[in-house]
Amino acid sequence: FDWVQASDKESNLRLRLFHLDQKGLIEGCLKNMKDSYPNGGFTCLRILAFYLSWLRILYTKDRVLYVSQKVLDALKEWQVVPGASEHEIDLAKTLYEDFSRWPTAEKRRKQEAGIPESSSGDSGQGQHFAGVEWNDQPKLQKIEELTDNEPTDQQPQAARILSASELKEEGNTLLKGGDWSGAEEKYSQALSTASDEESKAILLNRALARLSLANQTDRNDSALNGVIEDCTAALKVDKKQSKAYYRRGSAYVKLQRYENAIKDFEKALDLRPDDSVIKKALEAVKEELRQTRQSALEAERARKAQDVDELD
Repeated sequence: FDWVQASDKESNLRLRLFHLDQKGLIEGCLKNMKDSYPNGGFTCLRILAFYLSWLRILYTKDRVLYVSQKVLDALKEWQVVPGASEHEIDLAKTLYEDFSRWPTAEKRRKQEAGIPESSSGDSGQGQHFAGVEWNDQPKLQKIEELTDNEPTDQQPQAARILSASELKEEGNTLLKGGDWSGAEEKYSQALSTASDEESKAILLNRALARLSLANQTDRNDSALNGVIEDCTAALKVDKKQSKAYYRRGSAYVKLQRYENAIKDFEKALDLRPDDSVIKKALEAVKEELRQTRQSALEAERARKAQDVDELD
């Protein structure tokens, strides 16, 4: 089921999804940030990411969704939750950076009502977002062709071709919802028309999708090599991208190319010296390399000892 390319047939389904926040969806997701069932925090964060991105793509003007201060505070706190996985922390960071660009939902409602920001109170208290409006025919719905009753001298109107930015947003929604293959495809489509500046972020997002695909198995060389290629291409556009070094380093770790991974993690840490996730990754790969070398040394000693024992 494609939640982005909506149609009239799913109007009632989409309407129910649209109003899920009134049933406590967002509040429930936030409550699972800590002390949830195994992997429950990450699952609820992905649900939250999908829902907010879905609303933003289909039901906002200029794709601007204002979220509440409570949601922003939770996303910021989510980045330092003890025991959270790297992917969970990375998703929380991405969401926070994405939605903190705009005023909070509380400030937006005051702006719309003409109330000074300094005044206390919020008429929309309890609502976790602002700037959304229900529409039976979302903006992304394809333009219908002319019917048989219309003049035959006109050609049917083709579906609007989505821009690189729009395809990237669709990819982001799929990525946040855990559809990594679908996200990878959307990013690939976006890259075909993206400018150099646009391609930088799209390449990094596709690298994350491919890295997530690779993490589903013990090792997926094709996806991991794709991560390395995407990050290398992004760094050619801008060499000061910590995410590119970090994600390429993560791919090197999976490929057991530990020395390459260490170099990339160190470069990422130079750009973001206070990033605890990068620090942990660097420490872990250094220890992995140390153990690998120790195991190789012990194996070599054992082989030499066996050779001596076999002398006549």
